[in-house]
Amino acid sequence: MAKYTIEDTTLIAIADSIRAKTGGVDGITPENMPTEIEGIETGGGTEEIENLIDESGVLDSTDGTATEKVEQLIDKAENDNYFRLAIENNTEANGLSLFKGYTGTKVPYFGTMSTKNTASLFNGAKNITSINFYIDCPYSTRGNGMFYGTSSMKYLKGVNCVNMVSLRQMFAASGIEVIEEPLNVPNVTDYVSAFSDTIKEIRFIAETIKVSLTISSPVLSDESIQSIIGGLNSEVTGQTLTIPRAAVKKAFETSEGANDGDTSETWNALVASKPNWTITLS
Repeated sequence: MAKYTIEDTTLIAIADSIRAKTGGVDGITPENMPTEIEGIETGGGTEEIENLIDESGVLDSTDGTATEKVEQLIDKAENDNYFRLAIENNTEANGLSLFKGYTGTKVPYFGTMSTKNTASLFNGAKNITSINFYIDCPYSTRGNGMFYGTSSMKYLKGVNCVNMVSLRQMFAASGIEVIEEPLNVPNVTDYVSAFSDTIKEIRFIAETIKVSLTISSPVLSDESIQSIIGGLNSEVTGQTLTIPRAAVKKAFETSEGANDGDTSETWNALVASKPNWTITLS
């Protein structure tokens, strides 16, 4: 494991707690914290440090010892450092494949990206289970394959697509089921194979979809389908939306188990709300 002296408020607080128990006055580097904790003999010291680490909110809940928790904290600091340095070293035009093949399960917050190309950003990072913060890449024009192959990912807080022109294969072959924040896509001209077949919950900013797209997930919720249609721009012409008949039949069924949503009044009203679009069921 690489060694770092991390200047972090949580680590400082842990060091202060250790010194309060040991009477020490010297600085404590993160790699020495486990040894210092093991040397604490006064009652409650280890528990107090465990509680401090828990309260910091930076670690998953664990039944491990304070030593194990500090080791986890060091691991996290190294992980954060990896992402921070990657962002800092790629502040110009190209963020292409920046985290491609990343083997960790979680992604720490790494701030606003100034890169203009985030294509394949997490391509093949198959162990990530979720990204719990909004990926702010307001200057990126390309999201091609950005999450391609993130097969273990179920949840994505959101991603800034405002200046992207291509979402080709952006979420393809991923396991993403929920994208919480609405996608703002006013400049996108390419949605080829953009979305995974697992997506259940997805939202779009109203009126921002301007070119044809296909979303092939059969498990789209009714709210998602309504948001997709609400996202269709009312001024463009000659464009087509294609979504699975199976999703519509289930989402808008007139009674539980009827599976007749594709003939329901709700569905017909949605289609009628965008007369300038061809809306087809696959």
